[in-house]
Amino acid sequence: MAEKLLKPSGVEVNAYGINWIKEQKMGAFLSVTKGSTEPAVFLEIKYKRGEKANPIVLVGQFQDI
Repeated sequence: MAEKLLKPSGVEVNAYGINWIKEQKMGAFLSVTKGSTEPAVFLEIKYKRGEKANPIVLVGQFQDI
């Protein structure tokens, strides 16, 4: 859903599933996702603002309502 919404605006979206999350040893992330009915997915979203721009990092949890 994120890729479908963001790709037309030039945003790159990479979605990583449960196996990748386990390989990265992201135990705290997996613990949080246990409270959801949705499967765990880690999204990496990149928006290029220019080479000299400082990165903006957003961390959060998405809940489909």
